[in-house]
Amino acid sequence: EKVLFGYYIDWAIGDLATGAGCLNCGSYDTDIDLAHAWSYNNASMWGGKASHAGFSFLESPGNPWDGIDNDNDGLIDEMRESGPGEYIYGPCGYYDEHGNLDRTTGIKYRYHWSGDEDGDWHTFTDLNENGVWDPGEPLNDDLGADGIGPLNEG
Repeated sequence: EKVLFGYYIDWAIGDLATGAGCLNCGSYDTDIDLAHAWSYNNASMWGGKASHAGFSFLESPGNPWDGIDNDNDGLIDEMRESGPGEYIYGPCGYYDEHGNLDRTTGIKYRYHWSGDEDGDWHTFTDLNENGVWDPGEPLNDDLGADGIGPLNEG
């Protein structure tokens, strides 16, 4: 499976009138999922500073069956619609305990739901930090203490 995504906008980012060759640039940054364009020398056709323009891809996990980390977040074969899955120990991206991308000190292997693509699902707030839910601690999802959601039978 392949997807080709394209766009054309005449941004007039840089100055083409100088005859110095193409000074307009474009790129895709897999770390932040951003396609962007800019002027190499920051010169514009109107005499002011050139602007930057870009498109961010908020949901871009790529192919979930190819065994490749398509969006460079440390997760392989991720799918947004796969549900919670199973509670497993294994790779869960390069994320800190708050779910923020952190390539230098982020936790690579830990317990997490297999469907939690960035490792930030915390079903309760652990006020006493004992690692388990205790009565009186706030629940952060709609499943409740019994594990049954409002749309589930039980």
